[in-house]
Amino acid sequence: MKTKRKRIHFSIWYLLLALWALIPINSYFMAPREVKISYSQFKDLLAKGHVKVR
Repeated sequence: MKTKRKRIHFSIWYLLLALWALIPINSYFMAPREVKISYSQFKDLLAKGHVKVR
């Protein structure tokens, strides 16, 4: 008696669809967040050298 094996059919389209869905989700959660600070806090951070100027 032979047993039949179920084969899993993999499609590249499923992988592409998953990547297409995950990239925007990842971008949303990994994006830098803005933090509002007062001008005096900004001046203190600038004096300490914590502010990068592009």
